[in-house]
Amino acid sequence: WYHCKQLLEGSIEGARLSDVVEPWLLTKGADSEAGQAFSNFRQSEQVVSQNVAFHKSIEDMPAPTGPKVALICGRTADNPRLFREAVDRGFSHVYLEKPGAPT
Repeated sequence: WYHCKQLLEGSIEGARLSDVVEPWLLTKGADSEAGQAFSNFRQSEQVVSQNVAFHKSIEDMPAPTGPKVALICGRTADNPRLFREAVDRGFSHVYLEKPGAPT
């Protein structure tokens, strides 16, 4: 979630974190240690005060109405599908990052 942190702190000029799509930690992984950390992140003052919306899938979020970047941090095997979903949903830019791990 490092890029989310950077966006929330204003480290990337002209950018704002508006939405987070997290299919695992918002569903089956919610009770895991990582899920609990993610829940704390979602409820943090910084996230709440900036009105960040959370979604279980790209299809669940509103389609972009202008230029918008999708930052993908998924499993390597899932990335081609995630990329296609972002493009099909109307994202104008896609940033693909190597995923991190909680352990």
